[in-house]
Amino acid sequence: MSRLLLNSLPAERAHGCEFAEKFNSITDIEANDGTITGTLAFENSGAYIDDTNNIKHDIPSHLFNNMGLSMVLKFIPDWSSSDGSIHFIFDTNGPSNSRLWKMTNNDLRLVLNGTTIDIPYATWSPYYYQGQMNTLVIACESGKNNVWLNDGFILDNDGTTWSTIEHSELYIGTDSTGNNSASGNYRECKIFTERITYDDAVNYLRNEMFNYMRHLIEYWPMRTSDESGSTTVGVKGKVLEFVGGVTKIPGSRGYMFDGSTGYMECKDDGLDFGDGTSDSPGTLVGLFQSKRGATTPFFNKHADSWGPSNYRFGTFGSGAMLAYLYDKSSGGFRGRIASTTSADKVGVWTSLGWAYDGSGDPHAGLRIYMDGVREDTSNASNGLSYTAMEDLDDTSYPLTIGRLMSQYLDGGIAGFMAFNIRLSAIQMSDVNYRLRNSLHDDY
Repeated sequence: MSRLLLNSLPAERAHGCEFAEKFNSITDIEANDGTITGTLAFENSGAYIDDTNNIKHDIPSHLFNNMGLSMVLKFIPDWSSSDGSIHFIFDTNGPSNSRLWKMTNNDLRLVLNGTTIDIPYATWSPYYYQGQMNTLVIACESGKNNVWLNDGFILDNDGTTWSTIEHSELYIGTDSTGNNSASGNYRECKIFTERITYDDAVNYLRNEMFNYMRHLIEYWPMRTSDESGSTTVGVKGKVLEFVGGVTKIPGSRGYMFDGSTGYMECKDDGLDFGDGTSDSPGTLVGLFQSKRGATTPFFNKHADSWGPSNYRFGTFGSGAMLAYLYDKSSGGFRGRIASTTSADKVGVWTSLGWAYDGSGDPHAGLRIYMDGVREDTSNASNGLSYTAMEDLDDTSYPLTIGRLMSQYLDGGIAGFMAFNIRLSAIQMSDVNYRLRNSLHDDY
């Protein structure tokens, strides 16, 4: 259960918070064993740090000398995530520093007492907001390391082990030489001598966690007011066209498919998640009802043949839920299989979808969700190589809901959402709730 640490410094102190700085003034920083080099400007309730100034805090030598370590940092950066420059978000004195910095290849590198963990650019950059408030939460113990950036879980239970070591100096926004700044306005930093819980991390991230709608590509709420008889229009203007046996659910939002001729397709741009060279992150999720378990296509990008394609999601002969991502050039696919089969959901309205981090490794980066709960348990592959999905022609290869070749969905749909990030587990739970209650009409 969460200890609800947010905004409760006494409780934080009781649970290992031994450093807390809000960067409000020179007086406060110096009272917290901080030394300022250069001229420090205070603005927007924080201190502006760049290569002309820095802050060094003298810290208790045991602060990093624990098998548990957590940090909460709030800042407004003014550097681009893709600028190819070095930016130190924090650093300590050596010889085996603990630090977080962006490298010239734009990956993030977390160093815990000299042990390195890299976070790829494709994983963290979708959740980074230049010129806006960012909240970074690090919650680590040796062999179990987690990092969140705003609404993104960018390091998920990494198994790297590391050793304890003493540091006596902490630098925020620069390296230990006062250079290579991650310039911006720094608001708050807290450091704990234990690994805070998942719920505690979410408390610190709560505002950012539920800002995921800014990553919305499209949402089709499928209300009665949207209907023209042969299409439904999303809140961003993309059009789903009806083909064959598609009928409105009387007195309610959503549609039923006849199971033999009916489906929907969107030929608008923006629903591909690859360019042939690399993938990009995305999430697709809808509220579905299926009247049968096995051989049920829910959605895919291109429905007329097994290839070329981008992605497919549904159940096939076994009834297991499958999410496949396809490499157009090789015909290879990688994907995940869910432990819960659709037979368990027959006749029940269920939110179904996948979330992908864009890493180019669907086995590691693709997740299947049912009713907001992650259900995938094993990998799927046809043995051919996989590099990336393609940016397919949207007229020839539309997003298709309810059909794959001669297979059709016998059931219904009552809302569908697309995002350009991989939503986290807590966000997918929120999407499940909101799809069921139609709360994103105004997004």
